[in-house]
Amino acid sequence: MKDWKSQFTDVILERGKKYYDQGAVKSLVHSSLGYAASVQGTELYDVEIRMEAHEVVDMYCTCPYAENGFACKHMVATLYAIENEGSLIQCNELVDCLTEIQLNEFLKQILKEHANLREDLLKMYDLDTYKKNLYLLAQPQGARLSSDSIKSISDSLKVYSDRLFSGSRFYEAFDMALYVCDCLNRLDKEKIIKKTHKLFTQCFQIWQRAYELAGSSQKRDIYCHASQTREKSENSIYISWLDEFLMYVCKDQTLLKMELEKVDRVLENSQNISEPYKRYALYSMHPVILRLTIMDLLDYPLEEIHNFQGKYSYIPRVKNWKVKKKNPYKDLEKTYKKCKDLINRMEHK
Repeated sequence: MKDWKSQFTDVILERGKKYYDQGAVKSLVHSSLGYAASVQGTELYDVEIRMEAHEVVDMYCTCPYAENGFACKHMVATLYAIENEGSLIQCNELVDCLTEIQLNEFLKQILKEHANLREDLLKMYDLDTYKKNLYLLAQPQGARLSSDSIKSISDSLKVYSDRLFSGSRFYEAFDMALYVCDCLNRLDKEKIIKKTHKLFTQCFQIWQRAYELAGSSQKRDIYCHASQTREKSENSIYISWLDEFLMYVCKDQTLLKMELEKVDRVLENSQNISEPYKRYALYSMHPVILRLTIMDLLDYPLEEIHNFQGKYSYIPRVKNWKVKKKNPYKDLEKTYKKCKDLINRMEHK
């Protein structure tokens, strides 16, 4: 863009530059005549810059100063925005007009000429590169995994998963989060596993989101991958996360029925508790809610679900429980986590 600063006084140039630096230009739109912008001053003003052959030929602003015939600071702010951002706007518009073949050819040529762009592309979109970076982050420093490393893994996981989700690469997002858990699982140190509970939770949320967004084919691949990983794993904490995913997200019928049997044993053993208030406390610790939810997931007839619910309707939480056929797991996470320990304790008595 040819020199335009000579059309303004030094004071106006300085004030306009300050406006631009402070982000006063709220919008900038390219048109066949030039550019139009909205600039925040005492109020929001409309600015128009008309150009021919990269040269400013006319300027307009709705502020009182410009309406009196003077070149104002809002025009200066807009011109700085055009100077710094105008070419990007034009490029974005051009990209929208190019065909897929033209874009592919251009991208390949650019990648051929610039090694740093090739590295950036791999970091952003290649899953193996994601895994390599995450694996390096997940290596314990000495006998422990530092808080900084955990934060780095968590931050990277969010960035990488968001990129995969934005490209509808749901299986790969699941696979990446599963890989992070696998890296942590290999550390095989109880204290480290406990310390990274939030990281496991983050991975689980990615698994759940990936499965819910995936199509039928990707859903099947995710389920198979999770099942095979569970069979190979020997870490009880890792298995519990996978069980929770397979049962309450993928609705694995076999695992759900096994879980139902465990809950029934807990409820049966509770009959041996003589003090009524203790039995009431046990029921309030979620096994009844868990059983109702599993029945919901297994598509039990509504009549059977309501009959079971009626036996424990004197408990407020049970009385208020409602069937959620679409996604009963959404309200179950806390219930399941609290109930797992109870089931395990009752199983070992």
